[in-house]
Amino acid sequence: MKTEKGRNLYKRRKETIERIFADMKELCGIRYANYRGSEGVKAQALITATALNIKKIATILSK
Repeated sequence: MKTEKGRNLYKRRKETIERIFADMKELCGIRYANYRGSEGVKAQALITATALNIKKIATILSK
């Protein structure tokens, strides 16, 4: 954060990393757990993240 490069990287964070979590919560239903227990919630999060990654790869390959 003390260098110009660091400030620019931090500004881009909201466009890249934070956007992914927002999409998971709003579009994929990760805001509420569909399963009970930590293992079920972990499985839900992993499946959701995998689906978003596949979607991202498909978008890149279609260009």
